[in-house]
Amino acid sequence: MDSCRNGCLILALVALLCLSVSASPNVLSEADKKFGTELLIKSEGSVSTLEEKYQLLRSFQVLGIRREELITCSEVEAVLMSSTSVKDLFYASKCGETLLCSFQESALKTTVSRLLSSLDNTEALLDIHFSLGTLAFLKVQFPVALNDPVSIFQKIKVLSAEDGSWKYNPDDAGTSAKAAGTALETMGDLISLAGQAFDDAKIRYLKGVASKLFEFLEKYADDGTQFIDERPLDGLYGGGGPLAATSQVVKGVAVVASHTSGHIEVPAERVISVAKFFLTAGIHGSLLDMFHVLDGLGVLDKNRFLVPVILSVRPSVLSLSAKEVFKISTTTVLGSPVSATITLRKAVRANEKEPFLLNQVLESDETKGVHNLNDILNKLDIGSYDLTFKVKILEEGRYATEPITIRRVLVTGVASIPEVEVGVLDSDTGSTDYVKRWNPMSKEVVSLYATHLQKLYFGLDILSPRQEQFIPHQAFLKLKHETKVEHLFLLKPSGKKLELSLNLLGLVEKLNYLSGIYTIDLIVGDVAMENPVMWNLGTVELDLPEPPEGKVKLTSQAESPFKYGPRPEITHMFRPAEKRAPPTLSNTFLALTLVPLLGFLVGLKLLNTNMKNFPSSGLPVLAALLFHLGIGSILGLYALFWLKLNLFQTLKLLALLGTVLTVPGYYILSHLADASAPKVKSA
Repeated sequence: MDSCRNGCLILALVALLCLSVSASPNVLSEADKKFGTELLIKSEGSVSTLEEKYQLLRSFQVLGIRREELITCSEVEAVLMSSTSVKDLFYASKCGETLLCSFQESALKTTVSRLLSSLDNTEALLDIHFSLGTLAFLKVQFPVALNDPVSIFQKIKVLSAEDGSWKYNPDDAGTSAKAAGTALETMGDLISLAGQAFDDAKIRYLKGVASKLFEFLEKYADDGTQFIDERPLDGLYGGGGPLAATSQVVKGVAVVASHTSGHIEVPAERVISVAKFFLTAGIHGSLLDMFHVLDGLGVLDKNRFLVPVILSVRPSVLSLSAKEVFKISTTTVLGSPVSATITLRKAVRANEKEPFLLNQVLESDETKGVHNLNDILNKLDIGSYDLTFKVKILEEGRYATEPITIRRVLVTGVASIPEVEVGVLDSDTGSTDYVKRWNPMSKEVVSLYATHLQKLYFGLDILSPRQEQFIPHQAFLKLKHETKVEHLFLLKPSGKKLELSLNLLGLVEKLNYLSGIYTIDLIVGDVAMENPVMWNLGTVELDLPEPPEGKVKLTSQAESPFKYGPRPEITHMFRPAEKRAPPTLSNTFLALTLVPLLGFLVGLKLLNTNMKNFPSSGLPVLAALLFHLGIGSILGLYALFWLKLNLFQTLKLLALLGTVLTVPGYYILSHLADASAPKVKSA
């Protein structure tokens, strides 16, 4: 039970720590990138398709790592020369683009011709996307000329809706923002292949769609994080969830921006909100999720519409005992430094209103994009703080950032408990019968005695590293009887102290009327405490009254209704099997049941039954066969009922067979009636 208590305490502290840290998404650190690289390397053996290999290569590329073990340029060329799947050709070209492969025009002439032909014969967005994406890659190697780029533009445009969303196919019932992102990426590839076919009107149209796509953002968290959700239509074409949809939209807008001049009107706060979404998701989970996060971050880190700049506070958990200092940085989402002026507008302790520091301009190292927050350290104590920063980017126009950024940080340190006051009080007057000040530095333990007419008192002060009064999140007192029965009591703040007064008269039932010796343990913990404690203070002997008549005294942890533990084993007594008849009698009865069947067969013989009226040709033969087969099936069903089936199963099958038997039965009886009619008339 002690280990369970300690485990629960640790879990609670970790949960609180995670809440404090996750509230402020930071850019990818070197440790994050290393962790992501290790996860990707472990997943290399599980990838098999070209799409998965590209996802892995792209993820490595964003992390700044070149991996050629997955696929080589010669393998890419072999796929481009032989494959007839536009999807495989697309992902092979993406692998080649990531690996910086180069190819000869003569080797891929047939592939180019096949792709150009596929563009003329399809209206599906993804097929056009795959074909144009592959041709755009090959155009970097050698000239590629489209047959009719305007017609291709119209094929893509006709799939659009008024709100800026898109269809994947002309017969789709719905639209989605993810499909619109795919359409924009496809349009960007079309511009790179045939820019002369795009006049100003078409370019303005594409920029308008790109701007409108960010209106599909939905709220993810209260800190302004937003994402684009997946629609039911997306599930029919690969899915991927919100990460895939958001990443695809960002990629589509970035591709259009890279192939057009001028500026795309995208609100800076929405670009920041999307960056926060990817950073909050993090690089963990499945390979597909990691790819969408890293691909989205890679596009945001280098694009021509707006590059988000994130203010990061490291460490987000600062240790006073380790003498750490805050480093404030302004970087892109992948960590490239961006020069900026940062002012600490205010610093306030969490859940308080009055700031203790205002308008502090931070010292900066322009070359590294790092700002020091040294002046605040002498004013910090353990606990959570909200720091409000004002950020001004020195290079305006290209970057997007939050002008006012709030970051929550946690400051930890070693708390001290000078002494614990332990006493026995009179229940009526409250006067002190016994008091002991227990010093944690000594190995001395207290030994108390109390009856049910007295109270137990516990009080303690907890001091922070700055010698200020500190109230922790968790403070418990545990009484454990010698029979292993445990009870937890919560110490509550009273002024600047933590106190607990146990009125034993009101607790005799909860204590199960168990007299005897109880060990006293003090448990104190907080997310900001680097030294949570679980101390044994000593023992107390309780003299409690006997339970009233009819009340059972519980003497073990397993018997306590208030605690978890093993319960007594439940044993079931089944009714003994009924006595059966002797086998000889049973077999004799079975033989007697077969006598009517034997009599039936003998009667058929005596009546000279024959098959003269059995039909000889046409549908009557088929009806007669089905009728007799149905009769035989019903007899077989009766046998199965005797051997295996229950009544309900038998009735269901009998209803089915009876219904089927009705049709051939009716037909064959009608046939026999028609055949015998002339004989009756002649008679």
